[in-house]
Amino acid sequence: MRRTGKFGKYSRADLLRLGRRFLEEVAGHRDHSKWGTEEWTEQVLDWFSADRAEHVVVHARAPRGARSDVGPRAATRGEYLVDLAHSTWPGYAKPRTRAYWNEALAPEREPKLELLLALECEWGKVENARETLHRVMQDAAKLLHLAARAKVVVFSGTNQQNSGDLLGLLRRLAARDPTRAPWLFIDVPWSRDPATFELSQPPGETG
Repeated sequence: MRRTGKFGKYSRADLLRLGRRFLEEVAGHRDHSKWGTEEWTEQVLDWFSADRAEHVVVHARAPRGARSDVGPRAATRGEYLVDLAHSTWPGYAKPRTRAYWNEALAPEREPKLELLLALECEWGKVENARETLHRVMQDAAKLLHLAARAKVVVFSGTNQQNSGDLLGLLRRLAARDPTRAPWLFIDVPWSRDPATFELSQPPGETG
């Protein structure tokens, strides 16, 4: 699959563009009934890994049995804080030596060490709206305390009511973010309802 429109500055405009593309390329035309949570997780991790900006390191778990259409996930040493992150740390291909840390912490190093993207992916529990709400919000709450340029939550509402309840809580969570970073919410519902995405309101604005 040819990749276009990757992350640039990890801005609100990037999230809007990538949210639309995710629905078009992955969530918008798949037979959800044939994929379990493992398959969906692989799709999300591979897709957002492939869309990293140039010279950016991806932090995510190693691929498991299920595979996606995107291709091999960038090699990492595993999860870092969240399900998937993009950062400006030196690449993981280098040995874990003192030289690695000297390079990472050099005062003149450019770019400066920064977390660019923080993503949580939580599918909840099918046919259990209460448990789904708890699991999604528990994972999404981690993002509130991370100083990333952009934040993404991918989840599955059990029904329209559950999706609405989750979006309402996620909006409130993002509004409390002291970093003022943009958030992207992607709902791939367990039902046959179409997948949707939504951006958080810019700081200072209300719905």
